[in-house]
Amino acid sequence: MPAHARTGRFGLVTVAVSEPWAPPFPLDAVVVEQDTSLLMDPDIPVSDPGLAYHELVDAIAGDPGRRPGTVLARRGSQPLRLWAVVHDLDRIPTCRREWVAEALRGIVAETERRRVAALSLPALGWTAGAVSMPTLLDLLAAALRDAGVVRSLRVWIPVAPELLGEAREALERLEF
Repeated sequence: MPAHARTGRFGLVTVAVSEPWAPPFPLDAVVVEQDTSLLMDPDIPVSDPGLAYHELVDAIAGDPGRRPGTVLARRGSQPLRLWAVVHDLDRIPTCRREWVAEALRGIVAETERRRVAALSLPALGWTAGAVSMPTLLDLLAAALRDAGVVRSLRVWIPVAPELLGEAREALERLEF
């Protein structure tokens, strides 16, 4: 584990926080913060669908989107990509604490179901102001506790340098 990473251990679950460029262990899965229309994944290129603007608007208007709090697995990706739908761009605020909590429960369920040993989990909802780092860690701990995780799981939360101090302090205070 890199010296700059801070870790907390909760039974068989290890949670680490460090800079985005310094994963402390190899990853089996990566969580991506997503919106109801699945537009936010930076690794999916935008391409020209060959439709006129009004046809695109009609297609989007006809798509009911995904329910906030949903977690979707993207097939064929290595490592596995889990989309955490925590934003609804048609609502204000676009992200809510209860959606983050539900998505975390879904992420834990998917990691159990797919036997994921190590995953990257962004600070869901933090940039939108929906949750603070201490709240995110509390919600993650609750999701792990409620799921009754009984096997080894490593969770890496990559954080921007300006959030690292807050993340480390929150991890130290976390009670599981």
